[in-house]
Amino acid sequence: MLPYHEVREKEQENTLLGLKCLFHLYSKEGLYPGQPAILLHIRDNGPTSPSVLAKHLGVSTASVGVSIKRLEHAGYVRKQRNPNDLRYVTVSLTPKGAKACCRAEALSDVLNNHRLAGFTEEELQQFTEYLARINHNLADYLTSLQGEAEGSGKH
Repeated sequence: MLPYHEVREKEQENTLLGLKCLFHLYSKEGLYPGQPAILLHIRDNGPTSPSVLAKHLGVSTASVGVSIKRLEHAGYVRKQRNPNDLRYVTVSLTPKGAKACCRAEALSDVLNNHRLAGFTEEELQQFTEYLARINHNLADYLTSLQGEAEGSGKH
């Protein structure tokens, strides 16, 4: 069995290489790596607030705000203020943003085809099962971390 540190190193290397590939793929489309997740969330859930996006992505509202500003400037999203409460902003996709979602998914497929090249059908099934177990473990851990944060008053 591999020691955990070897697994961690391979996981970190995989993550970094994947991010570098995404950076190159997305930059050709005028996008930063974190932006497609915002666009896809809006597409799948409809117009939403920056705070909802931040919670979904697990980042600060300030970070989402910077991304939204860039996406708005590039014509991918539109911000609208609630006429009844000008403090509340809703972010929605533009037609250009909807096209970018399709392109981002296609680029993700390109990356995954390269990432998984050479694996047999059986190996892919096994890998999928391993990822499901890892995701389950992480979801349980996140739930416990969130419980700790609520208990301490920190969010």
